[in-house]
Amino acid sequence: MALSTITNTNIDNACAAVDAPYGPLTRVGSAPNTSPNSNIQFEVQSALSTNFFISYEDLTNEAILTKILADVHGGTNLNHSAYIAQLGITVMNANIAGMSGPPFTDSEYADIIHAFRFFQFLAGLIPDTAYIEYDENPLTMSDLTTADNGSQEGEVTATLTDGRWLWAAIDWGDGTVEAATISALGVINDTHTYAGADTYTMRVIAIGPGGIVEKRKDQAIA
Repeated sequence: MALSTITNTNIDNACAAVDAPYGPLTRVGSAPNTSPNSNIQFEVQSALSTNFFISYEDLTNEAILTKILADVHGGTNLNHSAYIAQLGITVMNANIAGMSGPPFTDSEYADIIHAFRFFQFLAGLIPDTAYIEYDENPLTMSDLTTADNGSQEGEVTATLTDGRWLWAAIDWGDGTVEAATISALGVINDTHTYAGADTYTMRVIAIGPGGIVEKRKDQAIA
């Protein structure tokens, strides 16, 4: 399934069309009824009072929706647990690539500890009630474009070019990790103010049904 940017989605109508015993569904939280992108997940509640997260695209796909409803009402979201495990492996593999240890150098050890912290943050972005449907079309991301904007402000830009995305995070390289802002067209563009001049490794990880993709780039901040 290629990149989808369906607009004018009517979430309430799609929720109301879900049959018993799980339906109709009810949109909860602050998500608007008209989604800017069919891949964005929002929270709904079933007729059996079970809350879970789903995208408009999955909500309107009968085969996928049937599996999601059965899974989230089964008491254990194994899909979520498996995805978190895959995320952890991906983050750690990216960090240990090229390391010769154990034993590790001090800088390698620091990088491993930082990877654990980044993974914890990424895992926290994904609600434990989220159902992440597998998509055989891989999620891809452009190379990062970084910049020194002056006054010790750094900027990073990337574009998710294919597949479906759900969340993304930025590691600014100074210990600051935060959720990335993703436009409806898949563009990530964020800025960060550093405490001092140095060369920092900016890193972006995006996650979704099409997999997990990571890019990083060094940027000197004067």
